[in-house]
Amino acid sequence: MKDKQEIRVRNVPKDIVAILDEQAKRSGLSREEFLREWLEIIAKHGLRKDIDMQYGYLLGELLNAFHEQTIVINNLVKVLGGEDDE
Repeated sequence: MKDKQEIRVRNVPKDIVAILDEQAKRSGLSREEFLREWLEIIAKHGLRKDIDMQYGYLLGELLNAFHEQTIVINNLVKVLGGEDDE
């Protein structure tokens, strides 16, 4: 008895396929492996876990950007003479 099934998805827009291929490449996986992993995650954990992970990642990126911009602004204030280093 075969324990695996085949799933085919037709009529996927080319731009979506390109995005999936790029994400798979960045993950070091083939398109098939990438999609298989995501199907397993969705089936076992639902989309909620992924959304939470993406939110956490984006929040971290935003905080890093704020930190970097704060450093730039503080340096600019120093260069313009708006703050003493006493």
